[in-house]
Amino acid sequence: MSRVTLRNLQKTYEGTNTATLHGVDLTIEHGEFMVFVGPSGCGKTTLMRMIAGLEDITAGDLYIGDQLSNDIPPAKRGVAMVFQSYALYPHLSVFENMAFGLRLSQQPERDIKERVNWAAEVLQITHLLDRKPKALSGGQRQRVAIGRAIVRQPKVFLFDEPLSNLDASLRVQMRVELSKLHRKLKTTMIYVTHDQVEAMTLGDRICVFNQGRIEQIGTPLELYDRPRNLFVASFLGSPKMNLLSSTVDTVHASGVTLRLPDNTLFKVPLDGQKLKLGQQVTLGLRPEHVHECTTGKGIEVRVDLLEHVGDALFAYVQLPGMKEFLIVKLAPEAHHHRVGDKIKIELNTRCCHLFDREGRALPPLPGSAWHVDDGKKNVAA
Repeated sequence: MSRVTLRNLQKTYEGTNTATLHGVDLTIEHGEFMVFVGPSGCGKTTLMRMIAGLEDITAGDLYIGDQLSNDIPPAKRGVAMVFQSYALYPHLSVFENMAFGLRLSQQPERDIKERVNWAAEVLQITHLLDRKPKALSGGQRQRVAIGRAIVRQPKVFLFDEPLSNLDASLRVQMRVELSKLHRKLKTTMIYVTHDQVEAMTLGDRICVFNQGRIEQIGTPLELYDRPRNLFVASFLGSPKMNLLSSTVDTVHASGVTLRLPDNTLFKVPLDGQKLKLGQQVTLGLRPEHVHECTTGKGIEVRVDLLEHVGDALFAYVQLPGMKEFLIVKLAPEAHHHRVGDKIKIELNTRCCHLFDREGRALPPLPGSAWHVDDGKKNVAA
């Protein structure tokens, strides 16, 4: 079994009083594709290097399978790492690069040839085995680096931002190839990235890091639909979640009524029993949950910016009296809109989020509708 278990794993570098990792507890199941994601400097690469044995563990326990691996040398841990830089030997052919580690461990030449040819076939680089790295494209070099890891037949694969040096189209292609490779090998894979799109498309589960701590662990949809806190909500999603400052006006059995800076009242179906009247909170809505009205109802706003993303169209608008922009996902037939146009929008209450002063998400109350109360009318989405 290639389960990876981290128990209160900590890292502090000598000469510093600041911990890089603050007690990480995590279990990565056998055959799982786990993605570590977070901003630069959050500790995700340090944690991967600790699993690989390239960084010492300050405190806590690391188990690979059922074996305590804190003091096991990297070469004997049964892991293989693919780095951001391809780290290929320029004077060796593709075959020799892939065979290098096996020859160091004195594997029989017949086994080396079989493993390299098998890995090359899996990665569709058989026709490149005689070439030198300088004759390869970036995507081909990355395949060779992955192949060098595959031939070792490790218990665990570690990927440290392996696609960051590729252009956009190659990254998409390599994401597909990595997913196919995982399904074929059925091996535990741990993948580090700061790219949330990679995280959302590759991972069985995602572990979101921030300042050396785990903020939330879950499937891509769990993190997107039910973020535990404000950091996760704002980090995952493209375009990002709309975050609107508001104040608690009233708390009642059917939810919370919020007052925005322009004194507009919004009633949301969320459990606000722990909130206090007048408390500052943050309202969160994904762009796809803010819609243009096709009827006379809704809030009138001005389009300040239009962003075309393929067949998707996003409008940046401002609610009256507010500084924050609100991102609205427009319908495909709304491509006639121009900057400066006035449109009416409505907000989907069933998909909203509310965060308290500490950034913690409040649980929803199911089955309610969104109401806008400006003292004169109610607008239900």
